Amino acid sequence: MRTNNIADSKLQKMTGHKSKEMTDHYTHYGVEDLREMAKVQSRILPFKLA
Repeated sequence: MRTNNIADSKLQKMTGHKSKEMTDHYTHYGVEDLREMAKVQSRILPFKLA
């Protein structure tokens, strides 16, 4: 749900989590999410490894 931009407040209401920490505990990111982050990092930090 987080990867689809659902607000934490809505997730907590739906799941009954009382804290952000509990919601964080149950948040799992897939490989595709990590690829997206890598693409952004490569634009921000454009350097080549020697």
